[in-house]
Amino acid sequence: MVCALAFGGCVCDRHTPDGGFVLDAVAPSPVVAGVRAKVALKGAGFRVSVRSDLGAKTVTSDSISASAGPADLQALVLRDDGLIDAVVPDTLEPGVWPVSLSIGGTAAGGTPALEVVAPIELALHAPADLASGESGALVLDVSSRAPTQVHVSLESQGVAPDGLAGISGLSLPSSLEADQTISLTASLDSLRSAAGGDTSIDVAVRWTLGPQTGVVHASAPLRALGQPALSASLDAPTEIEAGADVPFSAALTGPSSMAMGNVSAAFSAGGAAALANDPSTSGFALAAGAGMPFQGSLHGVSAGVTSLRFVARATAERGDAPPPLELSRDVIVRAGPLPVLASLSLPGQVEVGVPAVLHLQARNDGDVALTGAHVTVSATDGLVSPGDVALSLAPGESAPLDLSFTPQTVGAPVQVTANLSGVSALSGRTVAALPGSGASAAALRPASLSLVATAAQSPASIGQAVQIAVHVTNGGGVTVPGAAVTVTASGFAHMLDAGGNPVASVSLPPMDIPGNASVDTFVMAVGTAAGTAAFVAAVAGQDPISGAAVSDSGGTGFAVQAGPLLSVSMSGPPRIVSGRSATADVQVQNQGGTLALNVAPSAQVSGPIGAGSPAPASVASLAPGATAHFSLPVVANSPAGSAALSARVSALDGNGAGPVSGTAPDLPISVLDPPRVTALFAAALPSTATEGQVLPAVTLHLAAAPSTADARLTALPTLNVSNGTGTVQAPCTLPCALPAGGSLDLSVQITAATAGTLQATATFPSSAVVDAEQQGAVSVGPASTTAVQVQKAAALSLQLQAPTLVEGFGAMFTATISNTGGAQVDSLGIEALDVTDAGGASVLAATSGLPSGPLPGGGHVSFDFSVVPPRGAGTLTVVVRVAGLETNTAERRASQTSSGPLPVLSPGGLVADPATLR
Repeated sequence: MVCALAFGGCVCDRHTPDGGFVLDAVAPSPVVAGVRAKVALKGAGFRVSVRSDLGAKTVTSDSISASAGPADLQALVLRDDGLIDAVVPDTLEPGVWPVSLSIGGTAAGGTPALEVVAPIELALHAPADLASGESGALVLDVSSRAPTQVHVSLESQGVAPDGLAGISGLSLPSSLEADQTISLTASLDSLRSAAGGDTSIDVAVRWTLGPQTGVVHASAPLRALGQPALSASLDAPTEIEAGADVPFSAALTGPSSMAMGNVSAAFSAGGAAALANDPSTSGFALAAGAGMPFQGSLHGVSAGVTSLRFVARATAERGDAPPPLELSRDVIVRAGPLPVLASLSLPGQVEVGVPAVLHLQARNDGDVALTGAHVTVSATDGLVSPGDVALSLAPGESAPLDLSFTPQTVGAPVQVTANLSGVSALSGRTVAALPGSGASAAALRPASLSLVATAAQSPASIGQAVQIAVHVTNGGGVTVPGAAVTVTASGFAHMLDAGGNPVASVSLPPMDIPGNASVDTFVMAVGTAAGTAAFVAAVAGQDPISGAAVSDSGGTGFAVQAGPLLSVSMSGPPRIVSGRSATADVQVQNQGGTLALNVAPSAQVSGPIGAGSPAPASVASLAPGATAHFSLPVVANSPAGSAALSARVSALDGNGAGPVSGTAPDLPISVLDPPRVTALFAAALPSTATEGQVLPAVTLHLAAAPSTADARLTALPTLNVSNGTGTVQAPCTLPCALPAGGSLDLSVQITAATAGTLQATATFPSSAVVDAEQQGAVSVGPASTTAVQVQKAAALSLQLQAPTLVEGFGAMFTATISNTGGAQVDSLGIEALDVTDAGGASVLAATSGLPSGPLPGGGHVSFDFSVVPPRGAGTLTVVVRVAGLETNTAERRASQTSSGPLPVLSPGGLVADPATLR
């Protein structure tokens, strides 16, 4: 203790002992987040310095401060036992926070930790594994560690990785009470993954307590089992012979993860084989990973390909059953050799004495080798060499044979018969093929060719393709194969090749000219200038049997003239409103030298327009130099935008040269959206009006949408006024322009009729507003004013109530004002208040004034005024006048009343006539 004498008193100071102080621990720890928690700071040497000023009579001490992480501890108090009480604020988030302490600005040694935990804790209970298709119970325990109610909600739930299992049916209450523990049950469902695997279940719950919120997680491992599967093997022969029994074996193994029940094994064979010993069985069980062997035999029935099938089925002790297992092995049943004679053919054309080739094929279509085989051939009306051929054929092998034969009889065919036989390499039996036979054509005479060429027309137009027909005749009996035909042009002409290109001559593809028959073909040619086109056609070939050359040639031609030429132009409107139609004019002039037939225009459009059928649809003929006009209807579609109209005119060449055409340059057209016009009254009418009142003029505002066609107002709208009359006036002489994006204001004057509701509606006839391009009607919706309540005119009445009057004594008069009309009166005031005695002298009156505010129709308002009758007054006469302005019309409304002479009594006097006091 240190004391010092100071002016006015003594100052004493107690200091913290030397050596400092240490903070060792904080208890309790942990504490719950979201609530204010009381803790004690434990340590050594906690002291607070205290100063006393006896003169000033004040005491001061060192400040104490402490913090846990980012938060300051509150309500710090140093206890007598050396501990410091503190309160952890409810804003400190969960975590482990260092705690620091300072006394009098000096920091304590040591930094113990304070753990802040979430107000709830979770425990998750799940099965160790889950079979495919199985569902298990998932239990979530949620416990509250808070001293008060905690709000909870499910933040998330899931199983990772995805695709193995899922959670369903988990639902939490909205809150937990203090220290409450609940157990929630959900379903854990297999998602039937084929492979399965290890997963992790995670459930997150959000808590909210006080100013804080957070998420607590709980997890559990889960082994998701994949879909169980059976495995099997099947050993069987690949080939057997018909009538033999051959053994086979099989084995079936269950999955290692679980046992199988109701196991069945079914074996089958069909077609060329059957089961001699069927090992099929059912109704047995397989332990996890266990197997079952099978033995059977297969019998060959007939040649062909069959299959041995093994199908196994089972059910699992848990979850889904394994899918059925099916194995099959193809088995070939051999039948033996099968000799066949095929493809026996002779030439279609032969000549007597000229050797020709006989072709045939010996084939073994069986599955066993054919040995010691022979092919023998005989003929009538001809000789065959050699007549016997020896050979051997493996299974499926074929041997082509070419033999020589010579026809001997003119006009007679050579008849040929062939046989094939041999021995089976497996069984030794002799087998033979069905005989084969064939005949050649009769011997023919040598070929002889002749040719005639003809032009399809004459005259023809310049550039017109004209057909040159070529007729070739073979006077012999043998077809001339691959005969070559050529046509050569001369004079004012060109030939046309297959691609339509002009050439000097054309060679046709080689063609066969049958014996004793004719062949027709053609080529195309064009005239190059007015004059004569000339052509020479030639044919050349070779007798296929004797090898002799044959040929012939001939000429033809046609006259060449000029053709027609069409010039086309078009005119029409530059703008069309969407949905409207217009007409374009198409002009056609024949600037050529030949008549144009069936002249008809057609339209092509681009953009938002369409074109109709022209009128007239066509012109039968158009002479050289003549002009024709066609009207083409055009309709604008939507959306608006740029469009183009083009016209193409087609016709036929008068000489039959084919179609000719001409095209007009594109006519650009802008398609505009139809005007969109809205009408509305720009301002509201007064809410009330008086009968017969002319209301303030109101504007009917017409607005045209931008980016559309301009509009015109051609007629005023019809104005229907309920309980009144009205007129509409345009700002200009009709029609009035209403450009796109612009507006037009019409003046509407309305007069109220009788008491009731007034409302005006403006409607537009179909032709009142039109577009400025095609004058098509524009629909404008009706517009209505606000409703107006029409009232009767205001009327004021005034009543006066007088007291008994005594000289020298104050008397209070009451005046009552009534509005007997319907309209409201504003600015109501007292215009006159005159009081005179029997001699006509004025007597002073003091009034309380009128209440503020309007006087509605049917309403009443009163005011008082006081008068002191003077001595010798005898009587008092009172005149009162009030006035105001009607709200609807601003017209003055007034009322005046006066009393007759009212008797004034002397003090102590008697009233002679009581009636005079009223």
